Amino acid sequence: MTAEARVKSELFSRCHAALSGNAAGAISLFVPGRIEFLGKHTDYAGGRSLVCAIERGICFVARPRRDRQITLHDVVSHQSVSFEFSPALEIPSGSWKTYPITTARRLARNFPALRTGADIAFGSDLPRAAGLSSSSALVTGCYVILSRLNQLDNSGLSTPE
Repeated sequence: MTAEARVKSELFSRCHAALSGNAAGAISLFVPGRIEFLGKHTDYAGGRSLVCAIERGICFVARPRRDRQITLHDVVSHQSVSFEFSPALEIPSGSWKTYPITTARRLARNFPALRTGADIAFGSDLPRAAGLSSSSALVTGCYVILSRLNQLDNSGLSTPE
């Protein structure tokens, strides 16, 4: 096993443990960090970028809840956040918590019928603020989890006009 595989295995184990061993309906995913070779931040305005995924990233394990509550626990920093899946969420600034809360708020605004919250444990081996898209990886992971748990692809829901 390579060193990177051992690190990811350890992160996934810590994420599973953080969910108190109850893995009923749990999903696991890995979102890699990325390096932008050309066109840094031009993709936001419709421009082109040349990006490359890297071996480091964020490991997620999540399970559905029966309510609209979303909890996230960072198994590396031991920080947590909990909030309701709601279009009226207040967005904090200056913290990693901004990203999952913004993602949940946008989904709740675009798809008000979504009702399934989540318990999410994640662990990252990406250095924060190092230009490796740690915030993009966190947003992507939160979106994929909430989308899958709410079966958004199979729901027939569309964004409001």
